[in-house]
Amino acid sequence: MEVISANIKDIYYPYIKVSQQKDYCMICRKWVNDGVNHKCPIRHRALIDNNMVGIVDRLYNLGIVPMIAMFNLDSTGKTSDFNVSIFIDIREHLRCEVLGDLPAGWLYCWKEGVIHGLEYTDCRDNLDAESAEEQVNAVVKEFEVFLDNKDSAATKALTLLTSY
Repeated sequence: MEVISANIKDIYYPYIKVSQQKDYCMICRKWVNDGVNHKCPIRHRALIDNNMVGIVDRLYNLGIVPMIAMFNLDSTGKTSDFNVSIFIDIREHLRCEVLGDLPAGWLYCWKEGVIHGLEYTDCRDNLDAESAEEQVNAVVKEFEVFLDNKDSAATKALTLLTSY
């Protein structure tokens, strides 16, 4: 198996960049290195990639508790073209789209009549691994701005009324 690139922070397998989630406390807003001795309830922690902290904190402030927030860079199989995808799994499933219309490329993940997450997919060709990572960071920043413009009290109320 040929490795495209490898370093301490990121591992590239052929055609797939594997993200490396770490345990993050949304109450303390810190990485949890010792989960056994961490005092905050586990339901306020998520496994996330480093670049997803801003999105996770903003969703948490809106009353939406993420469990997982990760990205993937998948190859199309053509040379080294990559597709960008971001997935956020939420703890309490929702019955309506509490964030309203999402930015371009973002979708609510529906299953059996409830929302269990948010997802972004960009299937453009001609993205090499480096520009695909830049695209992930740009999409993350754009979504952070989107979340900053949401009414926290209204979103929390909708979340409380529609969570499952």
